Amino acid sequence: AARFASSAVQPIVPIFIGQLHDGFFNLSVSTTSGLALGMLGLTSAISSIYFGRLGDRKGHQPILMACAFASALIYLPMGLASASWQMVVLQGLFGIAAGGLTPAANAIIANRTPAEQRGTIFGVTAAAGSLGGFFGPLTGAGIAAAVGFSAAFVITGIFLFVVTALVWRAF
Repeated sequence: AARFASSAVQPIVPIFIGQLHDGFFNLSVSTTSGLALGMLGLTSAISSIYFGRLGDRKGHQPILMACAFASALIYLPMGLASASWQMVVLQGLFGIAAGGLTPAANAIIANRTPAEQRGTIFGVTAAAGSLGGFFGPLTGAGIAAAVGFSAAFVITGIFLFVVTALVWRAF
């Protein structure tokens, strides 16, 4: 779900920032877009280590639920952004929340899967992530083309809330 959500908006972030472009630190639209998407990657990389360690101490299920909810919550204001700096900040915040999802999910899967089935299960998990990377941009771009850029962020946020509810219900 996190891969789907982050990749759903990647094709439209540069165009959306172009519409918002307000000369953020006198940077070009492409530089600002790169900064926004780069912040997502940087904050996700850092937070994945932090949340992985925290999950080992406090439990991975609460981390998964908190990060899933935060991811969904952060997506909604992206659709309401009125300045490019807001997109940079919100992408960075989404990265923090999204960074906790994969380590928590993988730890839960590893803990609940018999050792002799882990290769298969992690293969299925990797395939699901790859499919999210495939369908995310297609879906996000399709939504943006049909109903607008802001709607793509809001609908993705709603999708993340639904996934969060399903995960919560599964536990």
